[in-house]
Amino acid sequence: MKNPVLSRVLALGAAGLLAAAALLAPGTAEAATAVLSQAGTLYEVYPTTYGEIVPEAAGTPDGGQNVLALRMTPSGGPPSVELVQ
Repeated sequence: MKNPVLSRVLALGAAGLLAAAALLAPGTAEAATAVLSQAGTLYEVYPTTYGEIVPEAAGTPDGGQNVLALRMTPSGGPPSVELVQ
């Protein structure tokens, strides 16, 4: 997509839908939590802890909090991880 804001909104919407599906259907295959965009970016939603997303929180009470993360891996680029809110 040529509009980066629209692309991000669509990606976050897809991530939200994937997160809801992951929470409502535990035990589904991991491939069900990933989407590949037409531009070649891979979006993956997965459960983790806050301390894994924010290294400064590791070892604190918040660090053990269960959260959902969104990993975005652009085609040919490095992955980035964000907290799903």
